[in-house]
Amino acid sequence: GHDETSENFRESWEIIKLFYLGCTNPDGLNYDYNAEVDDGSCYFTTISEILNNPEIVGQQVNTAGIISDYYKPSNGPHIISIAEDSSGFIIELSIWDNNWTDEWEELFEEPPYLTNEIQVKGIVGEYETKLQIEPTSFKILNENYEFQAPKIKINSISGGDYDGRIVSCNGILVDYFDVT
Repeated sequence: GHDETSENFRESWEIIKLFYLGCTNPDGLNYDYNAEVDDGSCYFTTISEILNNPEIVGQQVNTAGIISDYYKPSNGPHIISIAEDSSGFIIELSIWDNNWTDEWEELFEEPPYLTNEIQVKGIVGEYETKLQIEPTSFKILNENYEFQAPKIKINSISGGDYDGRIVSCNGILVDYFDVT
């Protein structure tokens, strides 16, 4: 019989270096100088750029963010919030039941949140004066993301500069009420 353990792998197998995947487009916000093969992960617009551009409604965007929340109102679409790491800005993704998939259910409905970075392509819309994205596709960029919310001082919250954003601060919670 043939004894496979006697084979000299150095002579019979060729070891090749694998290529490095990443965003190879220098215009991409996540451009990776070391990437040798494009993996389709490039994105070109930040969440804050979308939120600060009133002319963007109806336009196609390609952005990325960290999944920060999910909810499903009765008689409404699935709403996924994604946050921009550097600023804490949040935008909602709106997906109606007829476009909802089992894969998305597994990705979005189960915590932990703030650990999955995704790329989103879709059309910017508006609902009750808030901008939203109706996604046409998603791609997971990082399943083990370590979200770092912007650190602020507690007294700077009352000015409203951080409304609608995820932030981090130190202090003692003495009272809580929901103003929505």
